[in-house]
Amino acid sequence: MTAARFARFARVDQAVTRVHEGVLAWTRSVLQDAGIGDVDVRDAFSLAGDTEPHVVVHPLRVASGLVEERQGRPVQLLGTVHAPDRTVPRGDSPVALLARVMSEVTIALYAGAGGGAPGHAPAGPRALRPLAELPEPLRAWLEAQDGPGWVVDGPKPGRFGSLPSLLWRPGIASSVHYLLAGAAAADTRGGTAATTGLLSALSVVATAARLDGTLSVDLPAPWAQPALLAGYLGVLARSLEEDPAARSRLPAELGPDVPSLLREAAGVVVTPHPPHEVSLEPTQDLGDDERVRLMQVLGRPLMGAPGFQVGIHVAEQIEFQPAATVHP
Repeated sequence: MTAARFARFARVDQAVTRVHEGVLAWTRSVLQDAGIGDVDVRDAFSLAGDTEPHVVVHPLRVASGLVEERQGRPVQLLGTVHAPDRTVPRGDSPVALLARVMSEVTIALYAGAGGGAPGHAPAGPRALRPLAELPEPLRAWLEAQDGPGWVVDGPKPGRFGSLPSLLWRPGIASSVHYLLAGAAAADTRGGTAATTGLLSALSVVATAARLDGTLSVDLPAPWAQPALLAGYLGVLARSLEEDPAARSRLPAELGPDVPSLLREAAGVVVTPHPPHEVSLEPTQDLGDDERVRLMQVLGRPLMGAPGFQVGIHVAEQIEFQPAATVHP
């Protein structure tokens, strides 16, 4: 498994784990606010040998579907800022803004290493550039990289620097469906108090899920190589400061201080994302037959309540690496 593939799946694990932990913490918080925080909250059912009543918030199933019409195929974000039919993140999202600025700055810097009109990638978006003709900060950064592909030997004498690639792999919408139930004691001779407390707890949680069902969850950012990308953005900023001709080739709509814009973007890439607001969407309870079979398996009575589902966007990844290249 490649490092990028491993990182993508690791973020899925992190996201689902954090959401699940958030659901349990939210349930306990709701019960605490209602003054019944002593009720035990679990995420799995216990068998008949466990005599303590408890509320169960059980992940019953996971459903997912493709988000993008492109069926999840990767999309190159750089070098396509002028294409009318580009399918990249749009609007004022951080990814869309970063793709636009990186594309324009890279075009402006590389145009001085082989020609090219402003706003258009010189000699095609995948061409190599003579390393000696690139601005010194960019040349030094390329030569310092350990990974293959950033500097290559061409058929002509000399060494060449590759253009960058910012590959966006769309994620999927994933939802976890939770079953909400109250597991009464297998031996119900303890009286009415335990049963009433369990009924109250289920009522509180079911009501809160519909009236105030929102979680604040720290989900992992999509960047596969955040430190490498942030370093490159800083290099672009320094290269622009040393290359007035490249700055003159930038579109006016980027503003007068693009180096500061690049440094700000570098900070965003390495800064943890702010917490996401995740909603609990109501779902139906188990049917009578399903609940009876479950009680038979567990050997204890169950109180049912309408459950909920939690939807999140997982497996999105943005990979920064050398572009596939052709020789000039």
